[in-house]
Amino acid sequence: MKKFWNFVKNEDTSETELLFNGPISEDTWWGDEVTPAMFRDELSKVSGNLTVWLNSPGGDVFAASQIYSMLKNHKSKVTVKIDGIAASAASVVAMAGDETLIAPTAMMMIHDPSTCANDSVFDLPSYIAREFARRIGAKEEEAFFVGDGKGKPTGIFNATGGAEDGVTAASASITFDDVMELFYSLRSP
Repeated sequence: MKKFWNFVKNEDTSETELLFNGPISEDTWWGDEVTPAMFRDELSKVSGNLTVWLNSPGGDVFAASQIYSMLKNHKSKVTVKIDGIAASAASVVAMAGDETLIAPTAMMMIHDPSTCANDSVFDLPSYIAREFARRIGAKEEEAFFVGDGKGKPTGIFNATGGAEDGVTAASASITFDDVMELFYSLRSP
């Protein structure tokens, strides 16, 4: 089987990067014990944080599922960066990061997988969409409350100034009930 991944050492940060450029396995991993073992073996040699660069139109859902599980079980922090497209099976790999980032010009495509069994109980596209929204929403909420104004809004509890309208945390008369009402209004359904 042809390798569709590449582990490289970033010379600037000395951290390991995993590159997916192209399809996730042109052949199926179904019934293939050698290729997943090769990937697991290479991943086990990564001792520090791992950045996964993802630019893939998708591919074999079984390979993506195993890669997802292996990355989720990795001992260090995994950051997934989508710099082009994470479509189809690649959208599963995208959810494996402790942190998942997407370039403003990148794209993610989620769809029902083509399988020989129709599973109407588990809605994979909805699950992935909810998980992605949860991760993005948590970052937005954090910025709203404690953002430092550098690349994100100044949060209402930031010690240097509060919200953009000039209200500071020290002089604001915000009650706990106000904060909780606002917090739950921002949470995704």
